Order: sequence, then C-alpha cells, then structure tokens
Amino acid sequence: MAGVQGNGQTELVEVLTGLRPAIGGSVKIGGQDVTNAQPRTVTELGVAHIPEDRQREGLVQCLSVADNMILASLRNYLSRFRYLSSGKERSSITQMIKYLLIKVSNPQNLISSLSGGNQQKVVVA
Repeated sequence: MAGVQGNGQTELVEVLTGLRPAIGGSVKIGGQDVTNAQPRTVTELGVAHIPEDRQREGLVQCLSVADNMILASLRNYLSRFRYLSSGKERSSITQMIKYLLIKVSNPQNLISSLSGGNQQKVVVA
C-alpha cells in the first residue's frame, strides 16, 4: 500500500491489523471475517505490520535487542510449563540476526545502541 502521508494509509493498516476498530465495512483474510478482531487473531493468520515510527511503535527502548526481537511472538517461546524456553529463544534470535545481517555485538545490548537501520531490521525480525 502506498500513498501520500496523511491520506489514511496508517489508519487503514491499523484497522486491517486489529489495532483500530472499523467504523464500517468488513475485513476478510483468507475468507475469514476478522473485522474488529484482536491483533493476535490477525497475526496468527499471517498478517504482519511494520509501523512507520519504529522508535515509538515498533521497539521498547529500555529493552535489549533480543527482548525486542521476541516480543511479538513471545508465546512461541513458552515451554509446556509456561516458562520461557531460553534455548529456543537464543536459537531463534541467532538465526534472525544472521538472516537479516543485524550488526550487534551482543543481543543483550540495549536496542538504543543500534543504528537506525539495524533497529529497523529488529522490527522486521
């Protein structure tokens, strides 16, 4: 989706992803009506949203690179006893860093220590 800033693209994406309630019409993903569904429901259907303001809406500045990378999919890293599985988490973070060529000396560094481009890659991860 593209357009001139201020023409409603942000609002439309927020409605499509469940971040803002729809005033009218309906939203269907793969034939399933997700109008006003919770963001988790939309995410589970394979829809992702990369916010235009990564600093304000995409990252938690006081957390590490690693923590920011797993926030959106935190429930995927829970063990059967509902604890975080650190091995699974570490493996996934290492893979994402390599795949996206994120320049970070240690994933435990604060997200604010990265350049803007590398922060954007973390949002994508």
